[in-house]
Amino acid sequence: DAYNRLLVGSARRRLVRLQYFKKVSISNEPGSAPDRVILIVRVTEQATGELSLGGGWSSTSGPVLDISLSERNLLGRGQFIRLKASGGFDDLNVDFSFTEPKFMGRNMSAGFDIFFKESDRGSESSFSSKSVGSSLRLGVPLNENWRVSTFYRIVNEEVLDVDSDASLAIKDAEGKALVSSVGYTLTYDSRNNVQNPSRGYYFSLAQQLAGV
Repeated sequence: DAYNRLLVGSARRRLVRLQYFKKVSISNEPGSAPDRVILIVRVTEQATGELSLGGGWSSTSGPVLDISLSERNLLGRGQFIRLKASGGFDDLNVDFSFTEPKFMGRNMSAGFDIFFKESDRGSESSFSSKSVGSSLRLGVPLNENWRVSTFYRIVNEEVLDVDSDASLAIKDAEGKALVSSVGYTLTYDSRNNVQNPSRGYYFSLAQQLAGV
């Protein structure tokens, strides 16, 4: 292709946004003819795994703990995997996610999520709740900045341990319910760096329809 400094700069931004490298530089040298140029890309790899620990205090649950283990470049294939757990005395949330960035060798991503949530609200709301479910995701880039993702989500929700003095709304919701839904997310992202941006914009629009 004809040498274009803007396209070279755009390629460098895409490499930086992968979050696999802490340093990316692109230089050029004279080619085999006056109308040819050699592009040299130098990268410095960085750790792509992350362990996150957090703690806090909730007015409803007391002390809470959060732990997350993730890898953005699993086995050097660009796959993303994360296991996250959080909770306190009355709450427990567990979430597992996996994303394949080049599904079936094509320029689209696919992934799934599995999650579990348990909450005891007996002391202040006279009930407890439990939900377990999963979702399937498929994302397609429209261009360098625009991306659309679709998903299907199914959740088994349960309201239990309802006290006799609970409100009628809570008593009506007691029992199990299977919620099936579809949705999409439209994203615009022109940030030059995902974790530490110095310029660019990020917008997201999402909708979800239950009862499928």
